[in-house]
Amino acid sequence: MTFTKSPFVEALENGDNFLLDEVDEPGPKYLTKRIVDRKLTSMPPSGYRCLTVDGYTKRSGAPTHTMVMLEGESRWRRVYFWCFSNCSTEFIKVKGENLIIR
Repeated sequence: MTFTKSPFVEALENGDNFLLDEVDEPGPKYLTKRIVDRKLTSMPPSGYRCLTVDGYTKRSGAPTHTMVMLEGESRWRRVYFWCFSNCSTEFIKVKGENLIIR
């Protein structure tokens, strides 16, 4: 009995990434500027409206007490988070885009 390799296995062995080439949507965007300062503030009044009854966040994210200043900027930006199950992802909003903090 002889076994033949599937096109998927052959592509992986050749270093081809044909599966990722077919994806039209870009992945998440990450913050590339350095954070130079941070401060803790009071929770904004709208912060509690960003949570569902179950405690999860809505798509817009929920604000945190933390604000950061990015390299080359003079304004403070609030840190937001998305929460799914027991895991959260922190991000900031820059020019209408959500940038994930690593």
